[in-house]
Amino acid sequence: MPRKISDFIFEHSVIDVHSNFSTPEAIDDFFANLPSQAIKKWPFDFKPQGLKTKYLSAKVFPETWKQDAYFQIQAEVFDGSHRAIIEQKFHFQNDDNLVIDICSVHRSSSDAYPQKMKIAHILSDNNFNFLQAYDKYNKPKNASFMRIYASSELTKQNIQTCGGYVWANNGFDFQSPQELNRTRYALSSFLKHHNISITDKNLKLFTKPCHFAAYTCGLLINYQGHYYHAGKAFLLQHSWLGIQKTTSANNEEHRYAHAYYNEPLPALRRKRAFFQLSKKFRTFICNTKKKTLLDRIAYRFKTLRRLLSFKKFSQYWH
Repeated sequence: MPRKISDFIFEHSVIDVHSNFSTPEAIDDFFANLPSQAIKKWPFDFKPQGLKTKYLSAKVFPETWKQDAYFQIQAEVFDGSHRAIIEQKFHFQNDDNLVIDICSVHRSSSDAYPQKMKIAHILSDNNFNFLQAYDKYNKPKNASFMRIYASSELTKQNIQTCGGYVWANNGFDFQSPQELNRTRYALSSFLKHHNISITDKNLKLFTKPCHFAAYTCGLLINYQGHYYHAGKAFLLQHSWLGIQKTTSANNEEHRYAHAYYNEPLPALRRKRAFFQLSKKFRTFICNTKKKTLLDRIAYRFKTLRRLLSFKKFSQYWH
């Protein structure tokens, strides 16, 4: 007998079944249109990645089927030393395409960062493969997609989430042109605050979240006591709205994420992913770094000349 979504959820013991979980029948009724090929790729099945899943809640809202119904799930994902809490929603639109809203991915203890598990990337990949399988066999009028509010803010419980920088490395595009322009303006203001200039022409080269993540001008910026390249420092404090459609498998942002996470050496991840970016953007980054280096050399040479001049002047008067 083919597996159902409820089989994944209730195959292990769950907490507080009556208040936190809908019945297996309600869950399977919500996912009644899922083909078996998509069920096999249930995104919360992390066994292939060597991770375990503990479901904390899984509810259909409202309990009776309506067009605006959605399924909300919260689960703890863990390995031997790290744990993370994932919360997301599933719902079907009028054109029968499936939409996933990633609500949050955050650590469940003070020393267990989700980034160390690469959980954001694994979740993005799992969701993407799940949606692709759904579209392949159901063929909705419009592509299915996942959305993210890449929040760089602390939660009410002061817990760090996977935020703007993490999700920019995971294949998402901006949800709208307005969101892109808002982020461009925020970057310009951020750089101006740190005495870094950027022209409007160069700012227009930023079209994807991964461009902001990859941006380095050759300078390091102090953020909360740590030094980061300019793009990372910016996204660690900037939140944005993102989208990833099933039709984006060959897009620049998706190729960037694949290269970034398939590099085993952390020091080389950004360098390898950098070559997936557009030639214009790569040229801009290289020229910017060269200019910064030349400016530094010129400044140090100028400073050295001043010191030597002052020394000669001091010797003359003594």
